[in-house]
Amino acid sequence: IFVSVLLYIDFFISYLRDNAELTRGLTHFFTSVWTYLGLSLLLVAILLMFTLFRKTTLVKKITKFFSTVKYDLALISKMKKKKRIIIYTILVWFCFYLYFYICFFAFDFTKDLGPLAGLIVFAMTNIGISVPVQGGIGPWHFVVISSLLILGVTEKEALAFAGAVFIIQSVWQILYGLFGVLAMPYVKRDESTDINQKIEK
Repeated sequence: IFVSVLLYIDFFISYLRDNAELTRGLTHFFTSVWTYLGLSLLLVAILLMFTLFRKTTLVKKITKFFSTVKYDLALISKMKKKKRIIIYTILVWFCFYLYFYICFFAFDFTKDLGPLAGLIVFAMTNIGISVPVQGGIGPWHFVVISSLLILGVTEKEALAFAGAVFIIQSVWQILYGLFGVLAMPYVKRDESTDINQKIEK
């Protein structure tokens, strides 16, 4: 997302300018007194909870959870193969991007937009998932359609692209999810066999 913003900053400025409702909502959220009052009350409530009720089961579970997260984050700096993990992470996100960008070639109105446009729309889908959108349409569809409109695609074509790609990706996720569930017993069986062989040796 950060890379796409740097490469195509004009697009994001145009996106916010052309989506007045979204811009208005974000501006209202960050400038409203109620936002900061609510955050302040939430912070006070959390401090009181951990101070006055620190011996309760709920607070102990929350404390244990954050201690585990802190421990896991500390382990990252001690990993012996950090470079490999970073490379794998980049490759996973690159595959996610290709998974989305390949769909551009299935439509005449998006096949010539280029990889950078695909990166922008892909980045916007990741941002849109965390942004509440009104109007009865999903955030993913909303950002895809809005992004394609700014890139010059008509509303009808953008709607067709968003609907088709969403269905295709959903079906594919269901298929490889089912494959994973079906393959899991065999993978665990092989792992158990290897462990038993090592124990016998």
